[in-house]
Amino acid sequence: MKKIYYLLFLLTVLMTLPSCTSEVDNVFDKSSAVRIEEAISADKDILKSASNGWLMEYYGDAKYGGYNMLCKFNADNTVTVKNEVFGADTAYTSHFKLEQSQGVVLSFDEYNPLFHFFSDPANPAGVGDNGKGMYGDFEFRVLSASADSVVLLGKKHNSKIVMTPLAKDVKWDDYLNKLDETAKKMSSKKYAIVIDGTSIPVSQSYRTLTFTDPKTGNDVTMTYIQTPTGFKLREPVTYSGKTITGFTYSDDDSWLDPADKSIKLVPVTPTITEQFVGNYWFIAYSKLGAFGQQYWSVVKSNADALGETFIYGIFGTYGNEGTEGTHFGLTFDSGNYWGTFGFKYTIVSADEIKMEYAGTNYGNAAWYAANANYNYCLPPFGYANAARTFKLTTDNLKAPTYVKLTDESDPTNVIVLSASVVQGVFSN
Repeated sequence: MKKIYYLLFLLTVLMTLPSCTSEVDNVFDKSSAVRIEEAISADKDILKSASNGWLMEYYGDAKYGGYNMLCKFNADNTVTVKNEVFGADTAYTSHFKLEQSQGVVLSFDEYNPLFHFFSDPANPAGVGDNGKGMYGDFEFRVLSASADSVVLLGKKHNSKIVMTPLAKDVKWDDYLNKLDETAKKMSSKKYAIVIDGTSIPVSQSYRTLTFTDPKTGNDVTMTYIQTPTGFKLREPVTYSGKTITGFTYSDDDSWLDPADKSIKLVPVTPTITEQFVGNYWFIAYSKLGAFGQQYWSVVKSNADALGETFIYGIFGTYGNEGTEGTHFGLTFDSGNYWGTFGFKYTIVSADEIKMEYAGTNYGNAAWYAANANYNYCLPPFGYANAARTFKLTTDNLKAPTYVKLTDESDPTNVIVLSASVVQGVFSN
């Protein structure tokens, strides 16, 4: 009896097989190889269809924020790129390809300095962690592609990137120059966010704004990209029942959220003393008063005796993310070596500061002090147990190009420090 049931079951299965096979064939009437080639071809046509190129909102690690890339995909499988980091005057063309790798992958497979700036382990600007850079990608999975937008996902770091076509009448250089102009207008050392009349201090790191919820103590982070009209958040941020989407620039320094006018960002100008201790400034021998020059002349003579060039002299908070960290004081670069003489300070008022050498040395400072008397750099700024109080002045408190230190106890001790790089302390 069991044998009869088995034969009947086998017959039923055999009779249904042709029907199932036919249904599968109808669904997959093309091989996987053909289907992927068609997908690659379709995506390539879409990339090339934007006659004025694409605006790519590029993100690496979220903490660095977003950057605008302009990309024109050409018929010869090259892509021409400009971006806001290098500015309107710099363009670079390199190869790209689309290939199959668990879906369609767009790869910028030939080195392009404008593009790989974000993915290089060490970019020219020194932005990012040592050996990892900004955690950017140059290979992307194509999540969706249409004439209106292309959505990509970084293959290595999973950052989502969106491209939209630029209007035909938009000139690339004008667009990048406008970005730069608005970015400069919105640049500030400090900000405050005002929500329903409550003002909360905001700090900035690269293109990330952060404030602390006064009720919970939790940080609220707003990652943004610059636009011609202001800041656009990567994702809306909800706080205190409000949704923050970005901020539109206006000349009155009251930048409203375009979606909710009860939210605004305002720039806060720090005092010159705060800016002095929070940044670093470059020293030039020619900008030292008579008191300072007599000491620094000794340093020059000893550097010459060593056969070294005293390249940089820097005062303020300076350093890196390595083992030495950042320190407030006087940093020098002599030949192939550097050192920092650490200082301590007391802020006396909004434009007065008291400073003295703290006796702490970093890098090769102790060696140069013992063997080349580089500690002669220090007395004009305040030597150990001989503090000096300075009056600070500048040209533009919102965007200072220099800070002038006038010793309140010695009018011959005047030091003018530059915000821009001075290379060759004794040649300037």
